[in-house]
Formats: sequence, structure tokens, C-alpha cells
Amino acid sequence: MIRILRNLDGNSDLNSRHEVHLVAAAVLDDVPPDLQWPLPRPIDQIAHHLGFGIRYVTVPDPVAFHGCLHNQQIYVSRNAAPWLRRFTIGHELGHAYLWAGHAEWECNAFAEALLIPSDDVRSTTAQITESPLPLQEWARRELTDGAVTRLVQRYGVGYNALISALGNYGCIRDVLPGTARLTGDALFETYLQYYQALKGRDGPA
Repeated sequence: MIRILRNLDGNSDLNSRHEVHLVAAAVLDDVPPDLQWPLPRPIDQIAHHLGFGIRYVTVPDPVAFHGCLHNQQIYVSRNAAPWLRRFTIGHELGHAYLWAGHAEWECNAFAEALLIPSDDVRSTTAQITESPLPLQEWARRELTDGAVTRLVQRYGVGYNALISALGNYGCIRDVLPGTARLTGDALFETYLQYYQALKGRDGPA
């Protein structure tokens, strides 16, 4: 397998994320349209089309192990939730296609690009709000009409990945686009704090 090499001007996270999304777009160019639409994307079928096998394994510690890539085989914990298994396959494809020395968060960004297409996110959220919402308002919209849950179901991902993507795609007013890493930052934790505080104030859902 040929890895796609980096061609960056500088070494900022924003440049790196942009490059990751370019790689993901190039990979999707080899995937037929019926595996890209409708959503959620069948990531297991996409992986098979790209020449990867998927093996679901039982592991003693499903919290510590989500998946790994070895010899064109993607090993995924069968104990994980369906959304996490899907994201893990996307993440491991990132290990296959990204440049040598890539970071784990870049594989998260690769999975984000495969599973949560930016153009669709922007067009779909435009039906919810005409302008980016503050993170606290996203928590309020979830309480009042399940806006976040509808997006989670549309893309077949977890709430943490969805909130991270909303931040990266410019849909959260108080987050600089392209800076959410999914792991190692407090974006989703902050969203949860807002949600729980609003839920406690407004009473039972």
C-alpha cells in the first residue's frame, strides 16, 4: 500500500487537518457512490472495497482496546458499541493511508472525514440554525428537540465525535474551526456539563 505523503506549509494543526481531509477525499474517490450515499456510510463495506478485511474479536479489556490494523486486516472489539466499532474502522483506515509519523488525533480526523462529511453537516445544520450556535445552545437544542441526537443518528457516530465535527466544521460559534481533536481536549466534556446543568435546571426531560 502506498501512503500519501504530506506536503505542508508549516506544521500547524489546521494545515495537518486540512491535509488529512484531502487524503480522505482521495480515498473516497475510489469508493463507488452507492457506498457513500445515503448516510450513514457503511464503513465496513467501504473498508472491504478498499481491500481490507474486518475481524471482530473478543478482548479481555474492551475499554483499553478498540481496534488495530495488521496486514490489511482491521481488528475491532466486538464488545464495543456499534458507533464505536464504525469509528474504529475509520480510524484504522487512517493508519493505513496517512503519512509515516502521523498522530492518533489525525486518524480521528480521518475517520471524521469518512463518516461525517463536512458539506452534508453544513447543509443539514443550516436547517437547524442560520448561523453557528454557541456550544451551550447546542446542549439546549438537544434538550428541547433532540437536534444533536438526530445528527448522531444521521451519521452513525457517537456524541463525542459529532460534537467534535460540529466544532471543526464551524458550526459551534465558540470553537475555532479545525481545532477539535476528539481526544485530548475538553470540548465534549464541556458540552456534557452544559447539557447536565440545563437538564437539572429545566427538570426531567
